[in-house]
Amino acid sequence: DPWRPIRTALGGVAAQRMRLGLRLANMPMHGIRLELSMRSLGSTPVRVDSELNGVAADAFVVEPGASSIRRFDLPRDVLLARGLVDIEVVCHSPGGVTQAGVPLVTIDTVTSVALSPEDEAAAIEAHRDVWRLNETLKFKAGSPHLGLLKRGWGEPAAWGVWTVEPIATVAFRPIPPPIEPLVLRASVRAFVPPAQPSLAVDVLVGDTHVATWSFEHPSDFTFVERVVAIPSELLVNGVVHLTLSVAGARSPRELGMSQDDRVLGVGLARAQYTTENGAPPTPWRGR
Repeated sequence: DPWRPIRTALGGVAAQRMRLGLRLANMPMHGIRLELSMRSLGSTPVRVDSELNGVAADAFVVEPGASSIRRFDLPRDVLLARGLVDIEVVCHSPGGVTQAGVPLVTIDTVTSVALSPEDEAAAIEAHRDVWRLNETLKFKAGSPHLGLLKRGWGEPAAWGVWTVEPIATVAFRPIPPPIEPLVLRASVRAFVPPAQPSLAVDVLVGDTHVATWSFEHPSDFTFVERVVAIPSELLVNGVVHLTLSVAGARSPRELGMSQDDRVLGVGLARAQYTTENGAPPTPWRGR
């Protein structure tokens, strides 16, 4: 399809959209690597967002007159069940206003090569840790998102999951890849009974300290919201490596409360991230 305008409620042009449909004549055994060569036609930087088969896959800024090659690894079992690839490209100019009929970028070439078995395995693994912009994830028992929780977490319950070690980690791949800081908010509780009325949790991205969450008895023994900003430059190969350092955590047994010897720190129920200048977060739904 040609470039089509995306209009605002007042009739102005907020962005431009193009859709490409590809049908693979021969389905490679392990999927394909798709390459799109794009070139800016404007006089100002342009943000380009891409979706593949309805899933946000990429976001970047192309400078005036510059070109960029974007690569997407599509495993056979993830996105190519029918040998079809639907590509949607949306372009935004600064200020969110463009002129209808004046393309901001051009797609010069679209090429594909077959993935190797190793490439396919890496692509499938990358999709497992995907977390999409504005998506609220729950971390209760049976949740499909528990794989994002790496070390230091206990058995999930109906409400969520406790940290059970002084160090607990989370790793996820934001989709689309961020070009501005992320804002992560989490619905959490802390183990702050009367015998331990306060708790401090240091939040790190990689080795960089980005926030300290403080919890007090009794208000934070139930669910509260905590927020952390994540600079995009702290991502490693497109992945956020988040650490909760709960040095002051104690077990109920240590505090003389019960025989439970789990070192309880922070309980995580759900979380969501947005971008620093993106749309406001949606309200939490349910408990």
